[in-house]
Amino acid sequence: MPNEGWGFITQAHYDPDDSRDLTTVIVRAVAEAEDVPPTEIKNPPLYEVVDIAGIDDALFGRPEAHQSGMGSTVEFRYNGYKVSVEADGWVTVSDRSRDSNADGG
Repeated sequence: MPNEGWGFITQAHYDPDDSRDLTTVIVRAVAEAEDVPPTEIKNPPLYEVVDIAGIDDALFGRPEAHQSGMGSTVEFRYNGYKVSVEADGWVTVSDRSRDSNADGG
C-alpha cells in the first residue's frame, strides 16, 4: 500500500517468544496513538477487523522467513489508522497526514 498521505505516530516491538501476544502489542500501540488507556480500544474488537492468528502465523510462524531476510509486511486499517506489522516484529501505527490537506486539497 502506498504511504502517501500517511504520517508516523508510534511504533512498538513484538517478540513472538515474549509473553505479550501480537493482539496486545497492536492494541497498546493504537492506544498510544489515541492517547487513551488500552482498555478503551475495543470498538470494534480487533479480532473482527483482522485475523491476528493468521498474521502471526504468516510473519512469525516460519523461521525461514527470518533467516532469508525477507521483508514481509502486513498492513490493515483499524479505527482510522494504518497498522503495519513487519516480519522483524515492528508494529507501526500511522494516520492520515494532516499536512496533506493543508493546501485545501
